[in-house]
Amino acid sequence: MTTTAFNILNNEKDPEFQVWLHILKHAPTKAWEQPVLTFIESVKEKLPNGKTGLSVQNIERCNYFMYNIARYVYGKKFGDDLLDGKPIKNEMLNATALAKQGKMYEPKFKVIKNFELPKQFAHKLNCGIPKQFQWGFCAIVEFSRDFNKFIERTTNLKPRKTISKILETTAVEQIFPNNWEPDTSDPWHEVVYNNEPDGWNNIKIRKSLNTIGNLVLLEQSIHKYTNKIHKGNFLAKRKNLKTRKDYKDSVFNELMLLCTDMPIAHEVPWSYTFYKYRQKYSIERLTDFFTGFSKCISL
Repeated sequence: MTTTAFNILNNEKDPEFQVWLHILKHAPTKAWEQPVLTFIESVKEKLPNGKTGLSVQNIERCNYFMYNIARYVYGKKFGDDLLDGKPIKNEMLNATALAKQGKMYEPKFKVIKNFELPKQFAHKLNCGIPKQFQWGFCAIVEFSRDFNKFIERTTNLKPRKTISKILETTAVEQIFPNNWEPDTSDPWHEVVYNNEPDGWNNIKIRKSLNTIGNLVLLEQSIHKYTNKIHKGNFLAKRKNLKTRKDYKDSVFNELMLLCTDMPIAHEVPWSYTFYKYRQKYSIERLTDFFTGFSKCISL
């Protein structure tokens, strides 16, 4: 592999290219590198400025190639015994063979035990996501269907930052942190905690902590303060921090606010009802991604 492919991989400024590159960089295996670099090498061309790179059309093809690689790498690694098909190493060799010819790779998932793919993944996602998948899954939820909306949001809120820079400085945050405890002095307490069936209790909290509905991407500059939040109205408490302006300006603030239209200035309790909605919403996005449906929407 020539250094040209590596240079293009690291220097390409197209926002969607950067998104899928970072999702792959957080993948639980490095097997994706060979097919992606091979594909870039096979479709690069001489540009008008005399440099070697990717045309607009080939950038779009690379984006779709990386999208498909991410689907297989994350799907097979997370689904393990739920998904039939070749081991990742062998499948990536197949993808590399196609890449050498400049052909597109299309992953094919076969589900074992005659269950629907969404049902299988929903079951696993409801049981908690291992840390090695959390960043990638949060990014897939954020970008797989609303890429254009995200671009508009980042352009307005962070005009001096590239998407690559934003993604390099993000961490996964739990909306309900591990050390959360109810604050009985909070006026929302009766609504948020011990108000069955839509309130929280210790069992529900433990089960939700590492599920996709409780996880979000957040800039590290803000994330470092979140360990100071222990109890009470979680989202409202954030506004009392020194970084409350950063929270308001976070490029991820819409998803952080539970996918509702409620303004940041309002106090929003992190209720079990909101959590269930967000869990269902996020699982739908992930299953759309793994079945290939999300790309049909975003293209």
